Amino acid sequence: MFNELYKIKYFEKDTSNRLKFNVLLDFMADVATKNADFCHIGYKDIVNKNYAWFLLKYTFEFYNYPENLTEINISTQSRGANKLFAYRDFLISDNENNTLGKVFSIWGLINLADKKMLNLHDVFGNYISDFQKDENDLIFQKIPQINNINYSREFNALYYDIDINHHVNNTCLVRWAL
Repeated sequence: MFNELYKIKYFEKDTSNRLKFNVLLDFMADVATKNADFCHIGYKDIVNKNYAWFLLKYTFEFYNYPENLTEINISTQSRGANKLFAYRDFLISDNENNTLGKVFSIWGLINLADKKMLNLHDVFGNYISDFQKDENDLIFQKIPQINNINYSREFNALYYDIDINHHVNNTCLVRWAL
């Protein structure tokens, strides 16, 4: 398990002194990036091949949402991969090691030139293990189809919203939705 302690700044909290959700996602992306680099499956290992990781799904389970905190610990580990999907777990805890929540995520790797998904075992060989399902894995609930749209809003992507892969970052999309 790879972990990082983050100091929470006042502007990363909302009006109820809770950690802003998009900030939590940024912390998770940061620790996942550091762990992936350490495991030789990160950005520096794929950028010259014109490949990019992309997030497919997250599922969250909170016992206590982070609030009234000055620090937060985010732990992560790669859970291996099947042919097309990599699995990563996160554990969120306070500075006294109380578990606040856990996250299960699924990622894919794409060739930016032709937009095709890549076989993870072909790309990374022994650097990525086979995924083993665990009985404690979080379940992805299906999101119900929206039949009636009562409100819509158009957003313009700004330079600040674009990530290293030249796409709007997933944390930005969550911020827009909230």
